[in-house]
Amino acid sequence: MLDNRITAMTGHQPNQATGKDIYGNDAPEINIEKLCSAIVANTRVLNPMDIKNFDDVLKEELEFDGVSVIVAKYPCALLPNQKKTPYKVDNCKNCKRCLQLGCPAIIPEENGVYVDNTLCNGCGLCASVCPFDSFHVEEKQ
Repeated sequence: MLDNRITAMTGHQPNQATGKDIYGNDAPEINIEKLCSAIVANTRVLNPMDIKNFDDVLKEELEFDGVSVIVAKYPCALLPNQKKTPYKVDNCKNCKRCLQLGCPAIIPEENGVYVDNTLCNGCGLCASVCPFDSFHVEEKQ
C-alpha cells in the first residue's frame, strides 16, 4: 500500500491520511498503518527509498504463508514543499543500473549518463542505486 500523503493520479489532492479533505479543510486523519494492523496482523511500514531493505522485506513477505501488508510510506517528490536539489553525475562507469529506475531525468549517453536538471526532483534514488557513487547533489552556485 502506498502512503505518499497525496492522491497524485487525480491531481495531487490531499486524502484522508493527511488530515485534510479534497478542499484542504481539516478532516479526521486516518492512520493507514493502524487501519491495516486492525485487519491484518502482519503489517509493516517501510521507506521505499531504502531500496535494499525494501527489496529484502518484500521477498520475505512474498514467502510468508498468510496475509501481509507493506505500507510504503514516503512523501511524494512532486509536492511543492519537498526538497528539490538536483543531482549531477561524476565519473559514470556506464553500468546502467540507474537506468533501471526509469527516471526521466537520467539520460543515457555513449559513455555514461547525465542528469537533466529540468526534470530532476532531487529524490536521490539514483545515488542510492549507483554502486560507484557517481551521483552527487549539485551545489548551487
